[in-house]
Amino acid sequence: MMRSRIHILGAVVLILALTLLFVFRERREQSLPENTSGAKTDSAAQIPISNSLVISNTTSASLGLVKTIGAAPAFMATNAIAKKQIANWQSGISFYGKVIDEKSNAVSGANVLFAWTETPTEGGNRTKNAISDSNGLFSLKGALGPSLNVTVSKQGYYSSQKDTNGFIYNPLMGGTFSPNPDDPVIFHLRTRTKGEVVLKTRIHTGIGQIIKLPHDGGTMTLSLVGDNQPSPLDGKLLLTYWRDMSDLRASTFDWRLALSVSNGAILGTDEEFPFLAPVEGYQTTMNINMPATNQNWPSEFVTNYYVHFSGGQYGRFIFRLAPYNGVFSIDSVINPSGSRNLESN
Repeated sequence: MMRSRIHILGAVVLILALTLLFVFRERREQSLPENTSGAKTDSAAQIPISNSLVISNTTSASLGLVKTIGAAPAFMATNAIAKKQIANWQSGISFYGKVIDEKSNAVSGANVLFAWTETPTEGGNRTKNAISDSNGLFSLKGALGPSLNVTVSKQGYYSSQKDTNGFIYNPLMGGTFSPNPDDPVIFHLRTRTKGEVVLKTRIHTGIGQIIKLPHDGGTMTLSLVGDNQPSPLDGKLLLTYWRDMSDLRASTFDWRLALSVSNGAILGTDEEFPFLAPVEGYQTTMNINMPATNQNWPSEFVTNYYVHFSGGQYGRFIFRLAPYNGVFSIDSVINPSGSRNLESN
């Protein structure tokens, strides 16, 4: 009798469970939307999605773009949200440029590479090549996208790293660039000339080695010709650095730097290609005094210097300093022949 009751109770529970499952399933199917063929589909499957939007969160917010996953060309062409994304993304792109050399002469035959992103998708990147004409002029028309990168080069020339090569058109990205055929953007090339045999030295922080200046005003002495290179020069560079340590959390602070060369003199220059050393204007010491209140306070201090040794030789070096920690690097070129030509062959 006890076993019969247990069997009956179990059968009732099973029937009740199956009934509830059947009712739940019927209600769920009735709530689903129908497609044009009349077949039931999952509502999530009716939303096409794309994973090809490659944009930052900041850009997405500024343009009203929505990051999605999956990929379908038809989605970008027919989906209303996608159309709005593309409209926000794209601006008309045209560009007018001119290439000149170190003497401001027009450079013809320069290679120009345009690069832009037409749509924020994996296949949205575009490039186009151009050649500067006899007047050094080149242009791009009819492109679409938020910004444009322009690279100019030519064999036998150095390309300037100081030229602006990125241009933003989209106002939603803060773009203000306005192309003008009567005022083309200038790109500079520097003619390569016959170089000479020079001594090169690199002093850089590397793996397991951090090169930094003491911040208490102590002096560090370094060789500008390298310890392993034969040279009659006593090319010693003396660096003295001090920084205010009273507030280590300060974003800017007072600091001072003195540079000098033993048995020689030094001269600062803002030339991008310091290949011909001046005859005059050198000083025994170059002093840099940087107050915390300077509007152009640099997080990285980078300067080129010429060097003239007492024996008549010339050289140059680029000095980079991180004021926060005193980490620095030096790349030097010395011509031991006495020539002012500092371009290597």
